[in-house]
Amino acid sequence: MKKSELAYALIISLVLGLGLSLGLGNTNSSNRRVLDYSITPVEVISTPDELLVTPLANSIPVVTSQPTQIPLQPAQKAGTDIEDVLLIYDQGSTSYFSINFCLMANFYGLTCKMMSVDSQNLSDELLRDSQGQYFKLIGLDAEVIRKGSALFSEDELNLLRRIVQEGYADLFISKISR
Repeated sequence: MKKSELAYALIISLVLGLGLSLGLGNTNSSNRRVLDYSITPVEVISTPDELLVTPLANSIPVVTSQPTQIPLQPAQKAGTDIEDVLLIYDQGSTSYFSINFCLMANFYGLTCKMMSVDSQNLSDELLRDSQGQYFKLIGLDAEVIRKGSALFSEDELNLLRRIVQEGYADLFISKISR
């Protein structure tokens, strides 16, 4: 840096510094704000049914009453949960899917209804929850519907197809483990 550049920088900084100090250091009393944080003393008189606040000096009287009581009703007793998902399984051969499907549903806060196909025939009423709506998710072990299995009839498979195709339920079929 040359001497002339250094001198220009020094002169400019002095001028800016002087300008800032004059601008910020203005002692004119008309620009100052004085905040009044004075507190008016009050006398508190307490009665059983209301709270009265009266001023001691020249100030505005303030009257406040107790807050209104909000009537609270007792909570309703918890009702029974409706089943959210349905597991269709073969009671004769338990698979990992049959064991874990309802455990996973319970983990996510859903209730699971289990239906064994070897003890009852699949019908439209069995695919509905206690409210009369179709289960949103139906879990099905693939071993139950594989070729050669006599657990499902053609009518029962068509019933499942119709419910899924019309969008009433989703069908989750596990993989074949053999």
